[in-house]
Amino acid sequence: MNVDSVDEADKLLKGLPLGQANLLTFELMPIGPLLPLGML
Repeated sequence: MNVDSVDEADKLLKGLPLGQANLLTFELMPIGPLLPLGML
């Protein structure tokens, strides 16, 4: 997902129908840009 924070992603995913019914669990972790791509 392209969001500013893990909390924002969690809020969006929990707003989906399966998230509201507690049928899915999510493990979210922040990642940054891939550094080798800057050398292209």
